[in-house]
Amino acid sequence: MILIHEAGRFGPVDLQQLKRAYAMSFMTKDKLLDALLSSPAAKAVAEKHASEIAGRRTELAEKLKALEKEASETFLRGEKAQAAAYNAVLGAEKAYREAKERLAKLLAERSAESWRLGHAIEGCEAELRETASPAIGDFILEMRELHDETLKVLNVPEGIAVRNRNTGRMVYERGPRRIQPADRAQAIREVIAKAEALKLEAKQDNVANALSALRQSLPVIGEIYDKTSH
Repeated sequence: MILIHEAGRFGPVDLQQLKRAYAMSFMTKDKLLDALLSSPAAKAVAEKHASEIAGRRTELAEKLKALEKEASETFLRGEKAQAAAYNAVLGAEKAYREAKERLAKLLAERSAESWRLGHAIEGCEAELRETASPAIGDFILEMRELHDETLKVLNVPEGIAVRNRNTGRMVYERGPRRIQPADRAQAIREVIAKAEALKLEAKQDNVANALSALRQSLPVIGEIYDKTSH
């Protein structure tokens, strides 16, 4: 009665609302929470939240399934590619070993053939030199002595000193290029090499003429140098 009286002081009183407020004033906290959760608004919020969670779970489950499928396919592709790469490495290593073995075998064969042929060539040349005309050896000895004597000769002047008509001073006028001792020495060395080559020729009946031609081909110190003959 006091509650109704006090409420009437502020305006018209809703008896039903007043009764509910009166009843709620005696509820515990748990009962009050139960009452709130059982209200239509709370039920609507709960149902909406549950629907959103259900939708999200469905979405996540589908995404998880797709990711698991992608992971499985990616793993299988990777395994296949890795196996192929590994096999390729094994094949390359095998090919490399085989190539090295072939190269080693080839080098050994070439070395053996080179030694065999070189030894055979040296044997032939040695026998040809031993049975060559003695005139060739005599000629080479003569040329070596001539070579030593040539190196002792002084250079030949390639100009003359004349007096300048205008100044009266002596000046050096350079003349044509002339054969120097070094030029003749070089020619002698070349002649000796050609004479050595004559020992390897099968026929020796023309050796005398060949040696004579080599001797006559030697340039004379002091003559004008001819580029076409050198």
